[in-house]
Amino acid sequence: MTSMLQSVVEAGTGGRVQSLGRSVAGKTGTSDDFHDAWFIGYTPDILTGVWIGFDRRRSLGERQTGGRVAAPIWLEFMHAATQDPPLRNFKIPEGIAIMHIDPRTGLRARPGGPSLLECFRRRTEPTVYAKAPVYADPVLFPGLLAARSSEDGF
Repeated sequence: MTSMLQSVVEAGTGGRVQSLGRSVAGKTGTSDDFHDAWFIGYTPDILTGVWIGFDRRRSLGERQTGGRVAAPIWLEFMHAATQDPPLRNFKIPEGIAIMHIDPRTGLRARPGGPSLLECFRRRTEPTVYAKAPVYADPVLFPGLLAARSSEDGF
C-alpha cells in the first residue's frame, strides 16, 4: 500500500509534496463539483491529513483539487513537523519482493527496457521477462510506415 501511495507523490496528483525532501506517501482527493478537497499523507514517522471545504455544501471553485489546495497546506505543516527527525525510508515488510516490471506487459522488465518498480508477495512475482519490441526497418519496408500512418490518421 505504501508503494502505491508513494507513486501518488512521485508521479501523480500529490507531486508538489516531493519538496519535503524525505520519503512521503499520500493520497489526494476531490469531491464532485469541487465541494471538498483533501490530502492525507505520511512519512515513516508521522501521518496527517488536511481537508478543505465549507460547513454548508458549496463549491471551493473550479479546479480546486486536493493536490492544488490541500497538499500545499499539508506540506507547510510537515516542513515544520519534520525539521528535527532524521531522514528515514519506509521499511519493506518481510516477504515482499520489489522488482522492475515492464509497464506494457506486467512481466519482468528486460535490462535497459522501460520499467517501473512494483511490489509482490514473495514467490508471486513474474518470472518471465518481457520481449523487446519488434520494429520494422523503414528502409526494408518503406510502404509499412505510410500504410500505418494513414490508418492511424497521422
